[in-house]
Amino acid sequence: MKKIIAITAMAAMVAAAAMADEPAVDLSIAEFKGDASVTWGIDLDADATTGRTGFKNETSASIKLNIVNAGDKTTEGEGVWGEAKVKLDNAFVAKAEKDGDTMGLADGKVVLDTAKLHIGDLYIGIKSGDTKVGKLELPNALKSSKYGVSDKGPNATQGLVVGYGNDTFGIDVDFRSLPATGNDYYSDQYAAAAQFELKDLAGLNVKAGASFGFDSADFGGKQLGLFGSVGYKLAMGDNSLKISAGVGYDGNKVGDSLKFENGEAAASVLYAWGDEDDKDGGVYYLDNGEAKKHTPGVGVAVYMPLGDNKFLDIVPAFYSGEIVENLTASAIGEFWIPVGSDWPDGTKLGMAFAGGVKYKVAVGDAITVAPQAGFRFTDKNYKAANGKIGSIFTKENKDNSGLVDNVFGADGLFNVKAGVEIGGLIPNTTFEAWYQSRNLLSDEGDVNKKAGTFNIKAKISF
Repeated sequence: MKKIIAITAMAAMVAAAAMADEPAVDLSIAEFKGDASVTWGIDLDADATTGRTGFKNETSASIKLNIVNAGDKTTEGEGVWGEAKVKLDNAFVAKAEKDGDTMGLADGKVVLDTAKLHIGDLYIGIKSGDTKVGKLELPNALKSSKYGVSDKGPNATQGLVVGYGNDTFGIDVDFRSLPATGNDYYSDQYAAAAQFELKDLAGLNVKAGASFGFDSADFGGKQLGLFGSVGYKLAMGDNSLKISAGVGYDGNKVGDSLKFENGEAAASVLYAWGDEDDKDGGVYYLDNGEAKKHTPGVGVAVYMPLGDNKFLDIVPAFYSGEIVENLTASAIGEFWIPVGSDWPDGTKLGMAFAGGVKYKVAVGDAITVAPQAGFRFTDKNYKAANGKIGSIFTKENKDNSGLVDNVFGADGLFNVKAGVEIGGLIPNTTFEAWYQSRNLLSDEGDVNKKAGTFNIKAKISF
């Protein structure tokens, strides 16, 4: 391991010397940590004669050795000039993340971020890119990548883009071809795209774009993509009202007609009292990736596909932030509403909700007690609907005890979980106890299969 670190450090020094004042050598330990835990649990649904109890051990250790700090180098000029920017994303590190792992290189992705020929405010970009247009992610208090408008149109990646931009206005026009194999790039398969943006005009942001394939057969029948979106941000003291809306289409050439499909429409409103953070909801059932990002605030997102089997998804969400010190509360819901006559008879509105609360209390100078509770619920109609569309609520319910619930019963799904975490009784040690139910709406006909598990855990870490 020492040899690997020495070699990588030497390579980093050579690279830093070549790049002068850009990413610099910083040989230091950025992270060194480890923990071990033991959990003992009871399966409350076990047969009385056999019983089900047991221990579970978990360990984790990691070290991250910083070698080169992140940074970039960009050429400079004015009038007519060429711009190239080489960027080192994140620090360049050597990292081992588990017990016994061999130290290896990670992070530190080096990319040519920009390659443009400038002619005043005009530019010609010569990097590979794409001819898709659109993609809108909706702001909400708890964000899932599922809701929003996806990229539209045929996609060719090799070519150039001509653009113009300033602080309030921008337009890009791509002209590209499909790559062939190896060095054979003579595919004769072309597409073009144009995208327009009006930037932050008194809080208003407008985008529109179109993508066109010269021969639909080159792009699997996909020939035209259209996209438009409007966003608005209104500052209200330290708070912000954020409104976003968008629509997208795909077009296919069918004979002499142009048939649109894969259209989408989406919108959201968010009243926020903080900034978006790349973290989950922080409470039971919203702390395992089900909520990708959070923003302190309350909001609602609406999504509808515009093809056959239309439905309306309404997703309200809430994240508390620091309204009350040491209190975290999160909740998200979904109302799935079938629209039109394309659905089979009996398809009905489906509902789902998940949420929880956590409060950390200081007891004396060193001890902290953090009780928390959470739930998730879906009705039986939601189960049928999401067999077709997927959802952030359809994942199985797992935690460190290894418990997997029965997923859906005849009447849907309902889980509860409650626990407490205690820190400071012993330095570097936390204790946790929690109860978690199985599906309380289980249709197995045996009430003893709903009780769940009870677990206690001790964890030593630094």
